[in-house]
Amino acid sequence: RRLLAVMREEEEEEEQDDLLWRNIYFRKLREKPVLTSADICDRYAFAKKYRGKSKRW
Repeated sequence: RRLLAVMREEEEEEEQDDLLWRNIYFRKLREKPVLTSADICDRYAFAKKYRGKSKRW
């Protein structure tokens, strides 16, 4: 997986270089963070704790 990530970063850098060469500026694309099982448990606990609160809270 790490090798694929490195290869993807290199491809993105090459694409950005091509765009810069043509005076086209573009930011890097954002990726969603990977949630661990601990993150999911924490989010679920937070949701259970505050589910009775109003949206304006």
